[in-house]
Amino acid sequence: MPRTRFNSAYYARITEWVKRAEAQTTAELVVAVEPRSGSYADADLLFGALLAYAVMILMFFLPFDFNELGVALNVPLFFMIGMQLCKHSPGLRRRLTTSKRRAAQARAAAEAAFQRCRVYQTRAHTGVLIYVSVLEREVQVLADSGVSAGMPNEEWAARVRALQAAATDADPAEALLKALEALGAALAQHMPAGADNPDELADEVRGTEA
Repeated sequence: MPRTRFNSAYYARITEWVKRAEAQTTAELVVAVEPRSGSYADADLLFGALLAYAVMILMFFLPFDFNELGVALNVPLFFMIGMQLCKHSPGLRRRLTTSKRRAAQARAAAEAAFQRCRVYQTRAHTGVLIYVSVLEREVQVLADSGVSAGMPNEEWAARVRALQAAATDADPAEALLKALEALGAALAQHMPAGADNPDELADEVRGTEA
């Protein structure tokens, strides 16, 4: 079975989930999906340098004659090729960076998105941001004070863990939807919608590619 992709059709499914969930709870939900949360230019440079170095070593030890011009042209050429390969390979970038760095970058980007999307600006402080960073395989969940007051701590922690675990699932996009459904059910149980339940934040998925 093919993996679910983060594309316009998927974002439409997320938007529909937000609408359904918010009809059942006082929480205001914002989902943001970003291809990455930080710059990895240093990883690209490192891989380019490693590839160029490997090519230079091969040229010295292979049983062929390479003149100075060949070395001078091929080493920088493979440096550039290595940089471009890494730039377009999330897997390589993950292997050349630490999980601690990736998590910190996702957290910082989520905090910025919380402000940018005005998740804090709801009447009862019930905004919830679910921030998905695809390259980092991170899900960060930030909630305003009204959610902390309305949800039992253990239940909230369990729902957050399920969302975070979705990021490393074999099919992260589909796993995320399932975790969101569970979050919506929990919010509806502990923070049910009343007669006065305005839609204070836009339902559409946020992000540079959404």
